[in-house]
Amino acid sequence: GTAVQEENSNIMAVNMPLVSVLLLSFALSAVSASSKPHIIHIIGDDVGSNDMSLTNHQSYTPTMDALASSGVRLSSYYAWKLCSPSRTSLLTGRYTFRYGYYDNTDANGPKGGVPVNVTMIPSDLKRAGYATHAIGKWHAGFRTKHQTPPFKGFDSYLGYYHAEENYYTQSFGGSGNPTNPKCGNASCCGTDFSQADNPNEIFASHMNGTYSTFAYVNRARNIIQNHNESQPLMLYMAFQNVHGPTEAPERFTARFPATMNPYRRRIMACMSALDEGIKNITDALKAKGMYENSIIVFHADNGGDVGGQGFGMNNYPLRGGKWTYWEGGVRVLAWVHSPLIPLDKRGSIYDGMVHITDWRVTYASLAGVEPDPGATMPLDGHDVWEAITTNSPSPRTEVVHNVIHVPDNNKTCSKDQQHGGVHPWCGAAIRVGRYKLVVGYAGWPDKIFPLPVNNSGNVVEAPVDPSDPTLRCADMCLFDVERDISETNDLKDELPDVVKQLQARLAYYAEQGIPRNFVTSNDPRMCQVVESSGWWQPYQDTRHTEL
Repeated sequence: GTAVQEENSNIMAVNMPLVSVLLLSFALSAVSASSKPHIIHIIGDDVGSNDMSLTNHQSYTPTMDALASSGVRLSSYYAWKLCSPSRTSLLTGRYTFRYGYYDNTDANGPKGGVPVNVTMIPSDLKRAGYATHAIGKWHAGFRTKHQTPPFKGFDSYLGYYHAEENYYTQSFGGSGNPTNPKCGNASCCGTDFSQADNPNEIFASHMNGTYSTFAYVNRARNIIQNHNESQPLMLYMAFQNVHGPTEAPERFTARFPATMNPYRRRIMACMSALDEGIKNITDALKAKGMYENSIIVFHADNGGDVGGQGFGMNNYPLRGGKWTYWEGGVRVLAWVHSPLIPLDKRGSIYDGMVHITDWRVTYASLAGVEPDPGATMPLDGHDVWEAITTNSPSPRTEVVHNVIHVPDNNKTCSKDQQHGGVHPWCGAAIRVGRYKLVVGYAGWPDKIFPLPVNNSGNVVEAPVDPSDPTLRCADMCLFDVERDISETNDLKDELPDVVKQLQARLAYYAEQGIPRNFVTSNDPRMCQVVESSGWWQPYQDTRHTEL
């Protein structure tokens, strides 16, 4: 990929306040940091598990291919089925049901977002002398400023708070008011694109109209170029690509044939732009002399959104996708690249279980500090660095995908008319060892999609017939996901003792969940603030939702 040439020149203006933050961070630690690695944590939004060109001939991701092929690919890496719970799990190191988080909607509302007194990864790394910066999608709550990145341990932030926005205008809106052309048929419409240099927030109005990937990569390169390489750096890089509205400049789209399904072509263009962004960040690390002591982690936040016809992202041979507890929804693309990985383990595939909650404990261990000392809420992660880099058994033996929780807003586990199952948050799943138990509604779509052919070709669904009631898991299914990665052979009748064991583990975790933060409507102050200012921003001045 070529270096980005399309950044708007006025982007540079946003980096001026950053200089003072960096200068301050240089003096924060007198500790020799030579043994502490730089941590570059990258998230691809809605990226399909089969959407790197390493395994998918339709894609074009040479940088990701090279980094993954010379690093360690994680073949049993799990995240949440949706954006917001995945990000909060990553940053807090905890299963989200511990603090009432079960769905994307739990990010908003009068009690929404991660509770303000639940700490995150950067608070650990700051104690180890790290400079910490966040870029891109937040989606972990913003009703009060105490939930935003500068108050969660990050020295600086550039990005957006919501689940999605326009890649160029950085606008996001609700629904119901067709009068605002900026958001189309939307009410409560505004720009969701903020710069925060602790402790004050500055709205990045001068960046409005720039392709977000270029803006984020430019920010990352500026942070690296101005960083004191003797101080360890943690860069949290949460790309917008390839989440809807799935937009990319023409030069990326032109790489793919016009005969390709139009939506699929846009996804491939977004993947290509993402790949170029990762290249430019890696090149910046090398130019600064930081690469040799860096760890680059990449993963998707959830499975690719395959869509009802299979023309979306691709998770083949996994069943289902985003929104589901099928492997295609929670078993995601992930790899680790670092010159610190032993030579004989580079280029390997690690099949031990790794979960998104593991990074907090792993990073704290690499930094030489205790994660979240004094906290009463348990951490759910494990230190997986030695396991990954020596190909030894994973310390993790189970993964909870969710616990069944009947909401406290008078809704019940009633039939979902669109998808033919029970209400989405009434499903649950857990993997223990090789076995995975799915209880209730696993999610839709529940098909397996090979790569779509082209605009006029047919997508062949194989080998699952979703009309088969034994595979809908409306009640319960058990799969051996080591031998049956596509989840086609329900074993619950053959292995009743295994079912009981996994039910007991699921019940154990369900008892540790608390009621949802979800409410039936958003806090009216949220729209009042955005309508009066034109910007999405914190809208409460109280500090509550304490645990």
